[in-house]
Amino acid sequence: IAVVVADSWATKSAKAQREDARARKRTPLLEKDYRRVSRMVAVARAYIDQLQRDGAFTAANAATLSAMLDEAQARLDAGQKDAGLAGALRTQGGHLAAASAGPRKAMLAKTMNPIAARLG
Repeated sequence: IAVVVADSWATKSAKAQREDARARKRTPLLEKDYRRVSRMVAVARAYIDQLQRDGAFTAANAATLSAMLDEAQARLDAGQKDAGLAGALRTQGGHLAAASAGPRKAMLAKTMNPIAARLG
């Protein structure tokens, strides 16, 4: 990923940075969008931690999801797509959404889907 410091793609500078990133085989992302994705990963990690503390997740479940989010963050930081990881995140999100285990799992599921969308 190449983070473009601009409010939008409308300026000449932003467009030039975008073209430069593409020429270097990087995915251009506005700084605000990059921050948003990073916050989503952080929020998902916080939900996992809270669910584990509440006893709603086993240590193994928490470790699996945490590892997936670590990999997602690494891929996003490197500007790489990963359809397999995106599918796995969507599957886990679907399982969490289907479980009637409370609002935290539902919120975690809602957080994982946009992360998957950026990867896939």
